[in-house]
Amino acid sequence: MQSNMTGIVEIVKPTFGFIRSDSNSELVYFAFSQAIELPRPITKGVQVTFCMGRNEKGLCANNVKPIDSYRTQPVVHESIPESAPKIDYLAQALIARDNRQLDVAEKLYAKGLKEAPSLELILSFAAMEKNRGRKKEAMNLYLTGISLFPKRKLYEDAGNLALSLSQYDEARSLFKEALKLSKEGTQSGPLLSLGRVCSREDTLTSLREAVKYYERALALSGGSIPKNDLLALNIARLRTQHHRGNLSYHFFQAANFKVIYAELLDKTTEGADLIVQISDAELIESFGVESNILVRVMFKAEVSLTDIDSFGKKITETGREHGTDDQVGLLVTSSISDELKKVLFSRIENKNRLEPAIIPIPQTIIETEQPKAVLNDVFGQWLYRRDLYNVNFPVVGRRFFGRNKDLDELRDAISHGTPVGLFGLRKVGKTSLLKELERRSKETGDILIYIDLLRIPSDISDFRWIYWKLASELYQRVALMPRFSKARWRLGGVFKDFLDVPKDFPVATAFDADLTNLLCTIEENQTSSLTKVVLLLDEIERLLPDRLGKEGLEGYFDFFSYFRGVSQESNTFTLIVTGANAAISEVPQFSGRDNPVFNFFREIYLKFLEPTECNSMLIILGRGMGIRFAKGSISKIFSLTGGHPFFSRQLCSYIAGYYKDRPLEVTPDMIETILEQYLTFCENNMREIFERLTRDYPEERDFCVRLAQQGGAITLEGSNSSGSLSGSALRHLSGYQLIKLENGKVTLVMELLGRWLTKKVE
Repeated sequence: MQSNMTGIVEIVKPTFGFIRSDSNSELVYFAFSQAIELPRPITKGVQVTFCMGRNEKGLCANNVKPIDSYRTQPVVHESIPESAPKIDYLAQALIARDNRQLDVAEKLYAKGLKEAPSLELILSFAAMEKNRGRKKEAMNLYLTGISLFPKRKLYEDAGNLALSLSQYDEARSLFKEALKLSKEGTQSGPLLSLGRVCSREDTLTSLREAVKYYERALALSGGSIPKNDLLALNIARLRTQHHRGNLSYHFFQAANFKVIYAELLDKTTEGADLIVQISDAELIESFGVESNILVRVMFKAEVSLTDIDSFGKKITETGREHGTDDQVGLLVTSSISDELKKVLFSRIENKNRLEPAIIPIPQTIIETEQPKAVLNDVFGQWLYRRDLYNVNFPVVGRRFFGRNKDLDELRDAISHGTPVGLFGLRKVGKTSLLKELERRSKETGDILIYIDLLRIPSDISDFRWIYWKLASELYQRVALMPRFSKARWRLGGVFKDFLDVPKDFPVATAFDADLTNLLCTIEENQTSSLTKVVLLLDEIERLLPDRLGKEGLEGYFDFFSYFRGVSQESNTFTLIVTGANAAISEVPQFSGRDNPVFNFFREIYLKFLEPTECNSMLIILGRGMGIRFAKGSISKIFSLTGGHPFFSRQLCSYIAGYYKDRPLEVTPDMIETILEQYLTFCENNMREIFERLTRDYPEERDFCVRLAQQGGAITLEGSNSSGSLSGSALRHLSGYQLIKLENGKVTLVMELLGRWLTKKVE
């Protein structure tokens, strides 16, 4: 090993460098760990001593130290004598720059440019000038450098600087030179830069150029370019494909709607989709919309029903994938025919199915000079027609309110493998809770299968169809989870249609094989968070006999016995059922046979909404309809409905239909005015509660009637004077939240129910 060799640091990388040896001019590698005494940051031009060694890659320098003259010499001189010995000006300038001695660094750079110009010095000098805000001086440096060293890097840096100064012709010229100097296959950088220049120049001619440059870059890069460039490309395509695309872009820009996504449809001549970001907080607040909304710009003149249906589905998909508003979309068209208006109005006013509201925007509107005012008018004209309160189907996602405690309780049961019976009155939100639980399971990685048992075909009399349906749903869900691809299937995925299943095929045994194999596969792939398999069976009464003589499906004893056994065998599996009553868990026998799931389920009675949850629901939904609530209005609604989500929404829907002016402020007096009419309107739903109690809980029904007759509140002792009330009856009524017990006093929770019962018994 040689010692006391000398040299100069010539190349510096993040963690290593190379020394040019004085003895033979050979480049020698050194790691920063071997240069402890060198000042940081290590820069080029430092004179050092070192020991020559060798590592697995060849020669290397060890024990690298600065020579004494460099160690003791001041780092930077304020002035540089003309007679000074040869100096590495770049290294000295870098040290001065890093020490924030910018004027000194400038003199050193200038001296180096005069006496020993290099590509690295010019790039470094120009970068410092740019960072100091001296862009004109930086551009002169680049042009000087190009005259000395016509390299691609200089052209590109100069082009980027020209682009930042909006000097489009200069930038285009510089990037074209950089493109000429690029080797085959490496031209994507200059092409992207040319695309940016043409996009920023923002004329239809330059946009067409931008499309060509971007598409060439896209092809060279294997179909992948930076996200901002892809957006610029798609915006350029939109604006050059059809004049309506260009008009739409300018319209939304003028309205301060930022275009954050753009894409031509598969048939590029038909239209394009945009996602616009609304910055107007007042508009968002006034109409209850999300900040990001999907827009479809139709290039073709005629809009068909197929186009409407396709766009409606895309609104929902985009909401799921990109977080846009999944209930509102804008449709830019050439014009709006009366027929199109009828179709779109009928979608908005459909009370049996919540379709996304599609707001048409004709070309005459996007040509306006007052886009903000026009959009406010259009949003009000269409969105205020919605009745967001009146929905006759389960709600999930943004339309699902509250229930966090209930969701937490269900998730806790799932984590411990505890079977659950979820009970409550009709329309209290059981199905919505299960659907929301299923939706959120995608975040946890659990396998939740929801089956609405009311969907069982009418000619099905046993459990063969149910076993097949459960296996098919399991298979489809697991197919999306590659880590469980080894699971074997005997029933799920084998028979696409139930009618394909041979009559002698053992469906129950095959289902057991599928479920058992899946549970074993999960345990074999166990991680810190074990995946759970959860079956959600809604409307469990469909499977069971009742006290009125309805027979259950043949085989229900075996079906529930089987799942009880699976639950006791594996905490990876959970069964959750819902029903309007708790008979499946409370009745010890069905048809003279022991109930296999008697006292098996953890009973959870689904509560009404808490005051804050109910308030939030009514305010948020009302906002999207142009409805506000005066002080005392929501508390009155809560008192009338007890927080029952269906009756709260239905009452507000009735109010919205009765008072049609928008915007509307609902007052307590307005609510009181329509109550008698509303009681007639909600007759069927109130009667359903009454008949449910009559069929399943007659004792509880009679108690509610007595409560209503006595003004909705009595003491518990007073109730017993008219006939004893069993503990199970109290539990049922409390579970259903029809009554509440406070300080020995029993009160009807729903004032509306009390009023209706009073009228009924008069």
